[in-house]
Amino acid sequence: MERLRASLKQPHVHLADEHQFFTKAEVFVSDGPGKLLVLADFDMTLTKYYVNGERGCTSHGVIENSQLMPEIYRQKALVLRKKYGPIEISKDFPQDQRIKAMEEWWAKSHDLLVELKMTRDTVREIVGRANIALRSGCDEVFALLESRDVPLIIFSAGLADTITETLSQYSSIRKNMRIISNRMLFDSSGVACGFSHPVIHSYNKGRFGEQFRTVFDEVKCRTNVLLIGDSMGDPKMINGLQTVDNVIRIGFLNAKVDELLPTYLKMFDIVLTQDSNMEVVHELLCTVLKTLL
Repeated sequence: MERLRASLKQPHVHLADEHQFFTKAEVFVSDGPGKLLVLADFDMTLTKYYVNGERGCTSHGVIENSQLMPEIYRQKALVLRKKYGPIEISKDFPQDQRIKAMEEWWAKSHDLLVELKMTRDTVREIVGRANIALRSGCDEVFALLESRDVPLIIFSAGLADTITETLSQYSSIRKNMRIISNRMLFDSSGVACGFSHPVIHSYNKGRFGEQFRTVFDEVKCRTNVLLIGDSMGDPKMINGLQTVDNVIRIGFLNAKVDELLPTYLKMFDIVLTQDSNMEVVHELLCTVLKTLL
């Protein structure tokens, strides 16, 4: 584990409890790849927070910020983001207020897209021009997991359509990947006419065990979970799994580091700041899967 230990000593890496982390890691190593599952958020977790010197787009944001979209739509989407965005990352609002705000934000955002009569081809073109990028090292992580037949469930409150396009255009869709997210519903002409239900937002990911039982049943024998996220709601992604023995939680803290780091260290075993790459995740997986770099 020497390479892993070295990667954890970098200034952007924050360990909540070193002894507890390595105790879990040793169990992961002992149990091997057959017991391992990776459960990851997408926006600002697998994707970068800053791209080309600017805030990178989320899977909703690639559409909201696209010059291919009408100006009136972009203005309305920006109004919603300015109203609800600060609530999403604030610790000053009670949980019930944050949940209500997220439900309103997602519903209004999806209604705007249905009004525009989006098509699959438009989504593909928008993603191709978007200011979005996967974190450095994602390809290596994806390839490693696929080579050892370790499932990767991407559980996102974003848009499955733009997530799939982003992975297809900037990496690849792997056979071990499953994507759980909000999906556009298209009519026979390929025009968006609605969205999948229930809506998944950043604070209700832990409530969907039954709705996605087919996916979770595929991995029920995998009781060691590496959970990767960036929001305070992401640790609850684990709630949909039937059987979990050990969890290592890695969190990307992308903003308000001084304010939020103590809170994140209570939720995650490792917190990564400075818009980090996937090195720590890769090193951990190489250690667990006993793979030489």
